[in-house]
Formats: sequence, C-alpha cells, structure tokens
Amino acid sequence: MTTQTLTSSTLTSTDTITSQRESLLRRVLYGNVIFSVISGGLFIIASEQIASFIGIGDNMVFNLINGASLISIIGIGIALFALDVLFVATRKPINVKYAGMIAIADFIWVGLSWLLLATGVIPFSDAGNWGVLIISDIVLMFAIAEVVGIRRIKR
Repeated sequence: MTTQTLTSSTLTSTDTITSQRESLLRRVLYGNVIFSVISGGLFIIASEQIASFIGIGDNMVFNLINGASLISIIGIGIALFALDVLFVATRKPINVKYAGMIAIADFIWVGLSWLLLATGVIPFSDAGNWGVLIISDIVLMFAIAEVVGIRRIKR
C-alpha cells in the first residue's frame, strides 16, 4: 500500500514538473494560434483591401495571380497553419518534434519575408514594406520563444 502511494505521488510530481516545463511553450503556441487565426481571417475576409493597402491590389504578382487572390491564398494557408499549431498545443505532453517543426516554419516565414523585402520582387508600397516587416518581426518573436520553450522541456 505504501508502494502504491509512493508511485502515485512520484507520477504526480513528474507530471507537475513536465507541466511546468511545457507551460512556456504551450502559452507561446496558443499565442501563435490566436495571431494566426486573426491575421489569416483578416487576409481572407479583407483580401482586396489589404492588397490595395500594401500596394499590390491591381498588380499581377509574378505574372501569375492578382494581389487580392494571393492575399486570400496566404490567409487560407495561415488558417490551416493555425489549426496545426492548435493541435500541437493541445497535446499532453506536447510533441517536441512537431513544436520544432512549427518553429522552423515560423523561421522560414521570417526569412522569406525578409527576402521579399530585400529583393523587391513584389512591388510593395511603403505601408506594405512596413506591414511585412512588422508581421515578420512578430512571427520571429514566436519562433524564438518556441525554441526557448522547447529547450526548457528538453533540459
């Protein structure tokens, strides 16, 4: 009977430690979900206004797609990404491998955003340049916090 109590309290203690180590990552992932749902939703709902605001409203991007359609497609991608992040954030314990893939995806978003700004291949307006820069900085903060959260779990 004493062994059962000891085992039970040991499991509870281990669960508590794991839960404490996961708390930062879980909160960051939930923040990423909220930001992604809001931005993805806005990209879908207000694609024409956003495309016009950032300077690509009437332009064909890469001679393939108009600006508003591109913004809508990006919004759908962001919304799907939010679902994936939500799935990872709600698992107990958090799958560190999947969380790492989310951080990598965030770093890729940041890198591609900076590449678009540096090369000027998409003719953003000044407001568009600032918008891309601000969004990429927010995503960079999520990526860094995700890496810190993953490292905290692994220690």
